[in-house]
Amino acid sequence: LTPDQEFVLVLNPAEHALYVLDAQQGQLRLTLTISGQPYDLVFSKNYAYIRTLGTDYVAMLNLAELKGKAI
Repeated sequence: LTPDQEFVLVLNPAEHALYVLDAQQGQLRLTLTISGQPYDLVFSKNYAYIRTLGTDYVAMLNLAELKGKAI
């Protein structure tokens, strides 16, 4: 759940994907491809940080950019 409680972010390592769900409606809003196999997710006020298996790679997602985006 994002800090503003608007979105639920779900990691799928097998598909190299991050799914963004609307927290109120439970509907899929966006699917993002992550380089590597995402397995860990932490938040700051403005960003989600996604770590991948077997690397030191960390993807950053600007949470403000999620508003208004759809599949």
